[in-house]
Amino acid sequence: MSANSKSVLLALLFVVGFACEPLSAAEPLKVMTFNIRYDGGRRVSPPETAWSTTTGPHRRDLVLEVIDQAAPDVLGLQEVRPNQLEDLKQHLTEYDVYSVGRDDGDKAGEHCTIFYRRERFERTDQGTFWLCETPAEPGSQHPNAACPRVASWVQLKDRENDDQQFVFLNTHWDHVGKTARKFSAELIADRLAAMDLADRAIVTGDTNAKPDSPAITGLLADERLQLINAYRQAHPDVSDDELTFNGFRGATQGQSIDYVFSAPKWKVLSAEIIRTHFDGVYPSDHYPVLVKLAAKE
Repeated sequence: MSANSKSVLLALLFVVGFACEPLSAAEPLKVMTFNIRYDGGRRVSPPETAWSTTTGPHRRDLVLEVIDQAAPDVLGLQEVRPNQLEDLKQHLTEYDVYSVGRDDGDKAGEHCTIFYRRERFERTDQGTFWLCETPAEPGSQHPNAACPRVASWVQLKDRENDDQQFVFLNTHWDHVGKTARKFSAELIADRLAAMDLADRAIVTGDTNAKPDSPAITGLLADERLQLINAYRQAHPDVSDDELTFNGFRGATQGQSIDYVFSAPKWKVLSAEIIRTHFDGVYPSDHYPVLVKLAAKE
């Protein structure tokens, strides 16, 4: 074979090989869930520190630094009070937000807030429902719950993944009532299953429920959704070091109550519990969970 023929053959093989490669891989999606602890004013008991104070570290700044370091694409926050929401919005200028107060369906009370990157996503739908028998009634609560609880959701179009759409739901379940938590799981499953994009759903939240609880096992067993615990998918071997509620004390031994759940059309690339502290001062009584996902075809 002549030198010229070899050159032509090599060029042809290069072109064929290039054509067999995918034009572009799915852009990973970084998802974070974070209970930031409500602003209880300046009279808090150590080791908790105030959201904003005249002396000492501002918990606000610590929360914002943790979010900045993680750089999530979509962020589900729990226990967000109106003044905290304003602080977050002023800082997270690259994000749009959907946030509804649980007390009145507007601003009052705690929010399950959703932030998402403005340049990457377009919000095409949204909603909030109360985790009780009257889910459309603002401020309503389950009889077994200590207070009103909500789930807020958005439908997002991902400009970096061929305008593919998915549903992102963020929630906070009751800290007292086991029956209320189980009802919350069932209601969320029903609502997601009724959506066209159920197979592309992502659920974040502080569930106040351990992995082996009826609420969590029931949610993950629902065949309509086939949700998985993204952290467990990335870390199949159960560890004693999976605690996400730290009580501002830095504990790590125990089980998670904060989760990212993903539907079948997501591949879990990685997951971590973020335990950042600042010289022993913690930004919240919960650790955030950060998960990286990739959309499947």
